[in-house]
Amino acid sequence: MIKQASTLSLAFIASLSFVNIAFANTGSIEPERDSVVSNDEIILNIKNQNNREFSYTQRELQENPQFTGKLLEIALSNNNHQLIEKILPAYAKAEKNDAVLVDYAKATLAQSQGDYTSAIKHYKNILSNNPELDQIRLELALALFQDQQNTNAKNQFNKLKSSQSVSPQIQEVIDSYLEAIEHRNEWDISGSVNYIRESNINNVSDSKYIGDWKKPDSHLPQSAHGVEYNFGIGKDFNIKNKHYLALENYTNGEKYWDNDSYDDLTNRTYLGYRYKSADTAFSFLPFYKKNWSGDSDYNNHSTGINTSVYHKINPNFSYSITGEYSKNKYPKDNDFNGNNKRLSSTLYWQRNPKQSFYIGGGVSDKKTNVKRFDSMGKSLHTGWNQEWDKGISSRLGLGYSQTEYGDMAKYGGLIPLGKVRKDDTYTTNLMLWKRDWQFLGITPKLNISFKKQVSNLPDIYSYDKKNANIVFEKSF
Repeated sequence: MIKQASTLSLAFIASLSFVNIAFANTGSIEPERDSVVSNDEIILNIKNQNNREFSYTQRELQENPQFTGKLLEIALSNNNHQLIEKILPAYAKAEKNDAVLVDYAKATLAQSQGDYTSAIKHYKNILSNNPELDQIRLELALALFQDQQNTNAKNQFNKLKSSQSVSPQIQEVIDSYLEAIEHRNEWDISGSVNYIRESNINNVSDSKYIGDWKKPDSHLPQSAHGVEYNFGIGKDFNIKNKHYLALENYTNGEKYWDNDSYDDLTNRTYLGYRYKSADTAFSFLPFYKKNWSGDSDYNNHSTGINTSVYHKINPNFSYSITGEYSKNKYPKDNDFNGNNKRLSSTLYWQRNPKQSFYIGGGVSDKKTNVKRFDSMGKSLHTGWNQEWDKGISSRLGLGYSQTEYGDMAKYGGLIPLGKVRKDDTYTTNLMLWKRDWQFLGITPKLNISFKKQVSNLPDIYSYDKKNANIVFEKSF
């Protein structure tokens, strides 16, 4: 069996198994967290089998460390964090306390509050003078695992495996965590492919006239049929503690067999720093992007920096913030050379294991060598994810964006239109799939999308389109 963490006898737990512990003035074990407790204020009531009540002040608990220590052991054995929080300050101030028990209680309390950094510190304090305490080493390894310190957690689990006092049952637990660490260290690979049937691949109005001037056919909506594909691969290399070297690459594109001038391929490679803990992730990732277009005049490449933070506020709420700067180069068309800046944030609500929602917004600023191609944008997005009965899942996303350009628009770069272009775009995307429908790990998903753009230059830029296709996804 694993050795116990404290030198105090736990036999007292059995002898006081009948004890009913309650906080003064409340009738329950819920402490009054907002009040300041003085040394002479009663903070604890204890009733024995005969309903005889005993009251204790903080000073009395502090002056009776053996009694308070045994109460603290009871609280620890029952995971009674409210009681630990109430009596620990008194026991920690006592002259003849057990330092191991104090550190263990502080670590347990910190871990229950998601403060793994403090918990790890107190577990290490105990092991520095008591390296034989396998129970504490196990708690330390688990805290390191939760805090995303994979290398350190692996080292502690391996030390436990070499201990002769660890039971076979605990060995199995250790092996499962080591396996989970190895899985964390694997490459994350994902991909998807789907058929595309486009009726307006060039995203233009179906109006045949601009005022009295008739458009050429090439300026009307074009159709195309092909495939869309996405592929991603990435890995975080644990450097030390919570610090990682992040490497990611994403490739996406469209290939049309009947209108190849609209073929498109983009590849992005990130290499940078990532910090990860139990509830927070921060990334600072320089990147290089290369884009190939069916019309080679629009081939371009970019260099930039993407930075993001994700934080879990509590088990139900979290948020993310992402910022990015990129410098763009078009070798065959210097008009589009310039830079992009964008900032976005999203709030997530995991209402229960089967249902979640999100809402957020963003802003963007694009600068080019020609002012009319500059643009300022702002956007809103919201969504709902749901797991239904009979293995059905759905994902609904709604979006709105507004884009305003930098100068008077010109049709074909020559004909002045007398207005600065401004577009409002509305999007709806619904995805449906059955969780148990898989073949070789590939999940088919029905994707239905709708897009409507309303422009102040409606004869050119206002349009709407809808699409439905089957997406085949796989994660490795």
